[in-house]
Amino acid sequence: MRTIRFNNELDEESVFELIKKIDSTINEEGFSGKIILYFSSAGGEDYSAETLIHYLNNCYHHLKGNLRLVATGRIFSNGLIIFYRYEGEKEILRSTVGMAHLSSITVNNRLQKIRDSETQNEVEEVKSRNIFHSKIFEKLFSVKEFKDYISGKDVYFTSDRLKEMFKL
Repeated sequence: MRTIRFNNELDEESVFELIKKIDSTINEEGFSGKIILYFSSAGGEDYSAETLIHYLNNCYHHLKGNLRLVATGRIFSNGLIIFYRYEGEKEILRSTVGMAHLSSITVNNRLQKIRDSETQNEVEEVKSRNIFHSKIFEKLFSVKEFKDYISGKDVYFTSDRLKEMFKL
């Protein structure tokens, strides 16, 4: 069994380094066991999160179920999305805190006078991600939690509430 730790913001560099670390572990001579990934993140870039979740799910299937994702510390924003979308075995440590919020570009009435098409495209992507995340969270959150979330508030979760949400 090998242990890997990730305690970082989700950005291109940190995700690349994590993928490199997992790949080198898988390719070590004599490795045939299980990988436990201790995962803590304050969130970060959407595309980096997408890259990581696809990679982790591919690894899980490649390793025939021998990749365990353990939430530790904090799983905020896209970190929470990664934990939700991971298809393999999951665990939440007692000290873990979760948080969800709308994407950082607010899409309600605060967006005014978008001038160029690049910015407009960016806003449309954020709206799409917020809709996608809202559909996920609507299934997991209580009515009050979801109302707080769609009103733009940061919604925090204890480890017990996270375990309840993920049925762990």
